[in-house]
Amino acid sequence: MEMKSIFTFLKNRSLLVCFTALILLSGCNNANLTTPKRVIKGDFDIYKFSGTWYEIASMNDANLTNSTINFSVYNNEIKVIKSSIAKDNKVIKDEYKARFGLDDNKSMIEISKFGLVYEPLYIVKIDAYKYALIYGKDHKKLYILSRTKQIPALIEAIYLENAKKDGYNVEDIKWINQK
Repeated sequence: MEMKSIFTFLKNRSLLVCFTALILLSGCNNANLTTPKRVIKGDFDIYKFSGTWYEIASMNDANLTNSTINFSVYNNEIKVIKSSIAKDNKVIKDEYKARFGLDDNKSMIEISKFGLVYEPLYIVKIDAYKYALIYGKDHKKLYILSRTKQIPALIEAIYLENAKKDGYNVEDIKWINQK
């Protein structure tokens, strides 16, 4: 009987150590979460933002063509569908759940592929809901979106300058071919 209680103690202690480590690691993950310097305050309208956007540029979507991102809102739930064509002409379609962030910044949405872990996306610049500049939680994600397959050179220059000022390496941006 004494040996059984030792095993129970060790098992419970192991669970406690694992649980504590999990809490500490999740706290470390949030420590890297920084709000970008430029965020849209107060006047962002998710309903005007919803609809289809062409992905003009991205920091992580190399070798894609005809990439679109559709945001839809129904009963206060945000759904995101990304469609593109890979280098081998295979159609790629990913669906995501999205929600507003926990703060009052409505231009920050959290996105998740499987509904368990949400990653923040900050809509930092939007011009008449025709063009948008979006940052991820670190300097590894950036998206330039447009309602049309091309953006004017002036908008491109402004967005690249904003990204550069905010610490992004604009040389890492991949331009997506929209046919």
